[in-house]
Amino acid sequence: MRQQAATAHGGTATALLAPVMLAACVGGTPSPEAYELANIYADNVVPKSTPARFTRAFERYCLDDTTGEIDARLRADNYVPVPRRDDARVQSWVVDDRRPAVMLLDGGAGCSVAAEARTGQAAGVRALVARRFPGATPIDPATVGADGEQAWAVPDKTGSILFNQRIGTPHTPSRLILGILRGN
Repeated sequence: MRQQAATAHGGTATALLAPVMLAACVGGTPSPEAYELANIYADNVVPKSTPARFTRAFERYCLDDTTGEIDARLRADNYVPVPRRDDARVQSWVVDDRRPAVMLLDGGAGCSVAAEARTGQAAGVRALVARRFPGATPIDPATVGADGEQAWAVPDKTGSILFNQRIGTPHTPSRLILGILRGN
């Protein structure tokens, strides 16, 4: 998921401008959302979210959405989808403020939020796991990829895995991803 997430985000506002430029070159009409993406403040693509905002977004979009209408909920909350390559399995959603980016795996197989690392986020993640999944069992973080920092098996019938990944180093801006991979 890390590779897909990194590809889906592109990391810069310039990558978000590409669909508008491409549509202009081939004569297509860009969508209103393409213009909004082109104007997004670069630091808001994957922003520095507070620990509370980071974990609340994860709960709202990845845990509490039981309607199956997550796209409509994200749009109602002013998120816009980032255009993706045809082979991408992840749909990223961004908003031009300090709320985290949201990434959805096709078919509801997973959901995650991403933000630049900020003090208190790791403690916020641990508190969320303890509160929402008191029976979660720590597992090898490598289960979710090379950048896995923490992972937990969720005591449910589906075999879901909660995880966080840290992309970057302590000496450069890094990103934190908190997600859930749903089992069958």
